[in-house]
Amino acid sequence: MENRENWKEILSNYPYAIWVVFYACLFWLIFGANLHSFFVVLIIYVVCMVLACTPPAEWIYRKIQGVRPLATQKEKERLLPLFEEVYEQAQEVDENLSKNIGLYIQDSMEINAFAFGRHTVVITKGSMELLNDDEIKGLLAHELGHHSHYDTMALLFAYINSMD
Repeated sequence: MENRENWKEILSNYPYAIWVVFYACLFWLIFGANLHSFFVVLIIYVVCMVLACTPPAEWIYRKIQGVRPLATQKEKERLLPLFEEVYEQAQEVDENLSKNIGLYIQDSMEINAFAFGRHTVVITKGSMELLNDDEIKGLLAHELGHHSHYDTMALLFAYINSMD
């Protein structure tokens, strides 16, 4: 039964799957719409998707987004206990949640948080400075929910797919 629920979560991202299929068909038509071009497009897509899911690709995306590991004592003392508490609770709810998700910070004073890839949750410096502990835990829980529902992977595939 749990496997069935897991697949329901994955399939709930069907709009992204439709987008990927649309672009794949479009490129297949551009490359000649024959069996050979179908396999060329398929191989290109598979290689791009696999490479996008690797730790080096996630590291590159962190650099592009200006995201860094928690560095100061203040950041570590404030955010790590909150993250560990929420992460532990999230793993109790979803046993399939990755065991390697890390918390990172973005040096922006806006109040925000986001998740991407398979192992990254980001909170902004503004959120750390301006929100109370319960609000931060809410942000972190929300972002871990994106990982739990595979939203981050669906968005990654849609992003890779739409790069022209």
